[in-house]
Amino acid sequence: GLRIVGACGGRGSCGTCVVQVVEGEVERLHGPVSELPDSDADVDLGEAVTPGKKKWQRACQLEVRSDCTVMVGTNTFLNGYARKAAPYDFNSVKYLVAGAEKVQEATAQTWARKFGIRLLEGYGATECSPVLCANNRIEAQFGSVGRFMPGMEWKLEPVDGVSEVAPDGRIISGRLFVRGPNVMRGYLNSEADTAFQALGGWYDTGDLARIDDDGFVFLLGRMKRFAKISGEMVSLTAVEDALAGAFPQHGLRCEIAVVAVADEEKGEKLIAICNVPRLSMDDVRQAIKAKGLTNLCVPREIRFVNEIPKLGTGKINHRALIEVVLSPAIG
Repeated sequence: GLRIVGACGGRGSCGTCVVQVVEGEVERLHGPVSELPDSDADVDLGEAVTPGKKKWQRACQLEVRSDCTVMVGTNTFLNGYARKAAPYDFNSVKYLVAGAEKVQEATAQTWARKFGIRLLEGYGATECSPVLCANNRIEAQFGSVGRFMPGMEWKLEPVDGVSEVAPDGRIISGRLFVRGPNVMRGYLNSEADTAFQALGGWYDTGDLARIDDDGFVFLLGRMKRFAKISGEMVSLTAVEDALAGAFPQHGLRCEIAVVAVADEEKGEKLIAICNVPRLSMDDVRQAIKAKGLTNLCVPREIRFVNEIPKLGTGKINHRALIEVVLSPAIG
């Protein structure tokens, strides 16, 4: 049968779980989230695990024992597995799918070079049941989240300072709205539901996207993850992507995130937060320049923390980072 291992989350917790599909029936769904034991005792395939600093390798061993053929996870989780796994650990995996946060180039390259596995990125939302787009092994474009699922409609609405418009007036990039049979009927919260119903069945993803002539979707970032610096819109996601994996001299543990805070001179300013205190501003400038980004994308300063805070899904907790940056206690 088909076996799937993946990172899943809910109510602030996240774990790696295994399910087995035999003749169309799903078996051994995980129960409460728990941690893998530190012993070599057998792990129930139905057990969920919460990888921490000492748990990544145990999670990889779970995959080896279960001979999984499909693996799903977030960029953060896949990075953790890659750091601790042996090159043969994922030999049974035929499909590796990532979502929930943007896949960084360094992550895809690591999986391709170390494990010989092509990472396929997808995109979705809880309100859309949840998949909207996905790459596949026949047709895929790295950097995109693939094409829309069958039956989906989409439209882009212009955003000042961000959108691209073709000479014929067609919007090339903008705020993404989707509609289709997989979109929810509404929210339980009356205020949120009123706003949703007013859109006539369209769901506002809150994401900025570009869609090429072949129908591949490229996410440019969340609306709230743009900063306005000296009147120009700067994507914090693009800056983080440029810095991801750019500092191999500091080891695989090196992580860096970027947030924007108010600035009296330029409206907003970027601050980089890193868990490796040896990183210098010159390192950051060189990485931004190497990716062809403008000087506006260079963070004004670097702050250092012991660990980058994460959400239960493995995504970076940017809200917590802003609180850390605004705290006078940070170094």
